[in-house]
Amino acid sequence: MQPNGKRISTGTIQGYSNAMRLVKKFADERSFRLRLRPASSLSAREMRAEKNYWKKFYKQFTDYLYNTCDH
Repeated sequence: MQPNGKRISTGTIQGYSNAMRLVKKFADERSFRLRLRPASSLSAREMRAEKNYWKKFYKQFTDYLYNTCDH
């Protein structure tokens, strides 16, 4: 359910499932450790480190999708 009470469409759920499958496959094949940290409790230094981490993830993941998976 969405925050406004509407149902999430089947197509949206399939899109989320495919995205999750690709992220898991990437993490396994590239030995990339995924992490999620609550941003509200981070110091400025920790926030910069997280931004760098996610930039690195984005670069490697998009390279993986384009070059390895031909997406």
